[in-house]
Amino acid sequence: MKVLANPNCSVSVSIANNMVFFSIETVAKPLATAIVRIFLENQADILSSKVSVDDGKLTMSVTALVQNEKGVSIEKIKSEIMKSYNCEVFMQGI
Repeated sequence: MKVLANPNCSVSVSIANNMVFFSIETVAKPLATAIVRIFLENQADILSSKVSVDDGKLTMSVTALVQNEKGVSIEKIKSEIMKSYNCEVFMQGI
């Protein structure tokens, strides 16, 4: 088995203390507001966000402050974004 990432979507995360930088790229048609909602529902404070669309590809960056308490975690936010836009890593038999 070989593990492959979905080439139509990626989420990367950089962490420094409680400050987190998310980079989301997808050709799916997500609303940027839906991505922001995921952060708000997880009680993360968005410090800045940038959205661009080029040739049908959405690129969004979010810098947020995540207090790792009350069930809020960086991994939870990342997994909710990935699940919402079918970014999950999938297994392919080779």
